[in-house]
Amino acid sequence: MLGVVPISYDRAAGRDVTLSLSGPGLSGDRVREIAREMKGLLGVDHVTVRATNQDGRESFDLSAL
Repeated sequence: MLGVVPISYDRAAGRDVTLSLSGPGLSGDRVREIAREMKGLLGVDHVTVRATNQDGRESFDLSAL
């Protein structure tokens, strides 16, 4: 007998989502809040935040893998 086992598309195919943020007055607290929201909305276990400062311009990349 041949059976079918349902597998979530997200789990089988995976997904990588990155959100890039920058702007005046963007605080670490606000970035953490956005990362928590992103984690909940995407249903992932972890969101990684990478901060960079180039020519005095701070930017953040939030990644859910």
